[in-house]
Amino acid sequence: MSVRAYKITQMKYENTPTFNLWHDEELVELLDQFIPDYFNHESGGYLEFSQEDLEATLKEAIEKNASQETCNLLKEMIGDAKKSEFGWVKYWCF
Repeated sequence: MSVRAYKITQMKYENTPTFNLWHDEELVELLDQFIPDYFNHESGGYLEFSQEDLEATLKEAIEKNASQETCNLLKEMIGDAKKSEFGWVKYWCF
């Protein structure tokens, strides 16, 4: 089995951030289990979450009585993942 690596030639991101690593503490705490160890919350980087992971996070958020804002944001992220070709939503954090 081989794994091919493709060069990224173009990256587009939206003008408005979806969330803030420093200020959306509740959301980041819930998503932290899916954030790689090498990711630096201080300087940012590239994050991606699968639809399945986001759905599990939403379930956990509901169980923990997370804020409506956090739950709505997770639902939005799930919707974006569903629309993507491979069921993932990606974020460039800087």
